[in-house]
Amino acid sequence: MKEHEIYMMNKVLENMLGKSVEQRFEEIEVEEVRAKRQAEINAQMKNKGKGVEGVY
Repeated sequence: MKEHEIYMMNKVLENMLGKSVEQRFEEIEVEEVRAKRQAEINAQMKNKGKGVEGVY
């Protein structure tokens, strides 16, 4: 019974999202990796005495 409830919950989420749960998980993972890399870049720039603002 529990497996069926999980299956139905996934179907509801997919319907609301307009895409599969797995696809959305992958998108979120990519967003998190990008944010982490950007934070590392910002920290490196700050450590070098260069502000991110005004750097083109």
